[in-house]
Amino acid sequence: MTTILNKRQLTIYIQELSYEIQLLFAAAKNYNNAINQLKENSNNDQTADIQLQLLLSINGIVGAAARISSLIYPKGLPKKDVKSSDRFRVARGEELQKIIGLGDSLLKDKSLRNYIEHFDEKIDKWARDPNIRSYVSKLFGNLDNIIGLERKDVMRQIDIENGVVTIPDETFDIQQIINAALELKAKIENVNI
Repeated sequence: MTTILNKRQLTIYIQELSYEIQLLFAAAKNYNNAINQLKENSNNDQTADIQLQLLLSINGIVGAAARISSLIYPKGLPKKDVKSSDRFRVARGEELQKIIGLGDSLLKDKSLRNYIEHFDEKIDKWARDPNIRSYVSKLFGNLDNIIGLERKDVMRQIDIENGVVTIPDETFDIQQIINAALELKAKIENVNI
């Protein structure tokens, strides 16, 4: 196998991946704590603060997963004006995948990250839709329990019973993202540099 990364470079990329996994696990710990607190104390003075901590934890999990994804699954080559840095980035991602022994992974999916990163565009889409009646920034619970509210009206839905985050276009299981990071961690620990 032709390599583009020398031993030192490979070590640094693996260290960065390990660091992002640690950040993801720290956010996951906060996520689980917030979920448990909301399940135990659904109606108390601290509910709004706990919900905020839950959203912050989700952003932390998604952000770390996105940075992991960009290291292992970088965006492809542009259609025009391919630079050597673009070629390096793509080759580096492919090499890391091979060295780690990682094929497709849930961490490759960038749609939740893109939703968070381009949130303004989602609000713009909502604002331009003449058929929209309601706007809900965040919903903690099940949408089916609310009469007259449609999926496209809700920017973020967090189902605390099932650990699922739904945005207007897609649903994501946070635990599956955490599990994918656990799998990656185990593979990284077996990399022989």
